Amino acid sequence: MSSFAHSTWRRKFGRASVLCQYLSPRSETVSKLADLIDSQKVVHVRGTPASGKTTLARLLQKYYKAKKRNSIYIGTWRRELDEYPSVEDDPDLHAWSKLDSMLRTRFDPNMDYLAPGTILIIDEAQGSYSDTLFWNEIIKPRLSNEGLDISFCLFCCYGSPLSGLDMELDNDIRAFTPAHFKLAQRVTLTPQSHPSSPPIGLFFTRSEFTDAAQRLIANSLFQEKFTLRPDAEDYLFSLTNGHPGGLRSVLKYIHDFYRHDIKSSDLSVITKEHVVNSLKRDQDVWDKLTQEPISRSLPQDGLTTEVADLLAKVLEEGNVLSLSYHLVSIHLSGVLNTVDLSRARIYPQFNQDNIVTAEMSLPTEDYISDSWKEGLFTNKVVFCTGGAGTICSAQVRALVHLGADACIVGRNVEKTEKAAKDIATARPGAKVIGIGAVDVRKYDDLKNAVDRCVKELGAVDFVIAGAAGNFLASIQQLSVNAFKSVIDIDVLGSYNTLKATIPHLVESAKKHRVDSETLRPSPLGTGGRIIFVSATIHYRAMPFQAHVAVAKAGIDALSHTVSIEYGPLGVTSNIIAPGPIASTEGLDRLLPSDIKETYTKSQPLGRFGSVRDIADATVYLFSNTGSYVSGQVLVVDGASWRMSSGGAAYGQLQYPDFLLTGDAVQNVKGKKKSKL
Repeated sequence: MSSFAHSTWRRKFGRASVLCQYLSPRSETVSKLADLIDSQKVVHVRGTPASGKTTLARLLQKYYKAKKRNSIYIGTWRRELDEYPSVEDDPDLHAWSKLDSMLRTRFDPNMDYLAPGTILIIDEAQGSYSDTLFWNEIIKPRLSNEGLDISFCLFCCYGSPLSGLDMELDNDIRAFTPAHFKLAQRVTLTPQSHPSSPPIGLFFTRSEFTDAAQRLIANSLFQEKFTLRPDAEDYLFSLTNGHPGGLRSVLKYIHDFYRHDIKSSDLSVITKEHVVNSLKRDQDVWDKLTQEPISRSLPQDGLTTEVADLLAKVLEEGNVLSLSYHLVSIHLSGVLNTVDLSRARIYPQFNQDNIVTAEMSLPTEDYISDSWKEGLFTNKVVFCTGGAGTICSAQVRALVHLGADACIVGRNVEKTEKAAKDIATARPGAKVIGIGAVDVRKYDDLKNAVDRCVKELGAVDFVIAGAAGNFLASIQQLSVNAFKSVIDIDVLGSYNTLKATIPHLVESAKKHRVDSETLRPSPLGTGGRIIFVSATIHYRAMPFQAHVAVAKAGIDALSHTVSIEYGPLGVTSNIIAPGPIASTEGLDRLLPSDIKETYTKSQPLGRFGSVRDIADATVYLFSNTGSYVSGQVLVVDGASWRMSSGGAAYGQLQYPDFLLTGDAVQNVKGKKKSKL
């Protein structure tokens, strides 16, 4: 191309053609990646095809240009450094001189490529794996902050997270001691749970997902314009896991599916129901997706029966523990990535199973407000008893959404495991363990569950003691065993939870204490906190609830004592006392179905609470906002308990007439008949 033609081309297309104006800028992710490169000198970014590597690399280059920092974007690694001349006699600079020659040959020959502070952004860097000189004499020293002050960001579609090139799988590499990437130098599809891992990934965060979706719809690619309702956004985020290519491809499919209705103005807002309906015909969906960018993430050639079976196993079980011959070609094409170094697990980058079955049970706005910062609890672990219940699952879901991993326990195995899987949809890459067959009345059950949590997730930073039992019954109707059952579940269960987790809470508190001199919070965030879920029932006498009132009073006393005894070690202990919360098991048990509407109107705020109200209170107590709050009861009931009536247990039971009849309470779940 002549200089005139080149300048004409630049005037016509300009740099804007490299990055479409409709692309999400991903400002927070790009900024964090740049900070990571500054601190680590070499960052290895691995992601499957269509996962957004090239776009992120270009956004990074744009970021550096705006900051007036010297950066070079290298689209591919074409030839090995040994093929370029060196003008340096110093053997320590021999490889660097060849790198300089390579860059001068490919780009501006007058630029100082080895100026201190230069950043080289290398896309498709897996092409450099066979370049012994580059990896042995440049990358390896820079991994230890040695050599020239040049930083590298390597974007690769496959490779070992430990060493880049994979000695077991890549037959083309030359024999040499491989590099070693620290956890802090590895970025993959989603943020990993280890405390040292970067808090970013190639996949969109929830806020980036919304921004990207809106920008895509505004693009000329979508000829008919529409709006995504928040519930549709939530569903699509769960469906694609934030996969950039997945978002674009599925959005395009939905646009084409409803194009006629949108064009005729019969449809302008796409809801979750629309999305689910459009994805019902599996074969049609996959036929269309094979023509979209996401198809590059799916295996094309070499899809033998053996490979198909192995991929199906990955989708069903989440990983495979051995690298069989049949997976090598799929791995090297980038469809699967190795992520767990200790056992070389291979994970899929796009959950195809979600196309048909993904169902986010709770939209984000239903379980957490938009007041909290994303990543607030990154690298933290929460342990929760009663975690499959409506309230506790929302508490855990909110923490997971904000970055935490979690372990929930319960009696029912199927329900607990299903709840854990559902909660994990709150954030791409989240790890949520569900352990069933755990009786909180048995200390050994809880101790074993906590040990497993620590073994698999690494710690216990937060605890929610939420297991409880309740039903309506008068003292006359209440047997000794029924009374004891509630006391054992609530009080003994809370105590067992405390005893099993307190050593880990103390350990976490040590790492996350507020500086006693500067009073500044720990840069590592918060930890060492426990919340007991109680109630307001015992704040005054209430019929039909003697067993619960005694149990909750015991829990409150336990929490207060914990705050005094473990406060000097940095542990905070508080109580959340929910009032009437809509659509929960508790309200169904306590409130006769025929008076719900009347009782709702009698509330001071004219409504019941939501699980979001409880989840927000949980985030408040576990975040820095609650760092000086301990030994307290946080009542979340809209002033309900201060009303003169007896609350849900009274309803329209006509005190004392109903009591004097000796009848059992009707039209509620979990009612007890007299065992006297």
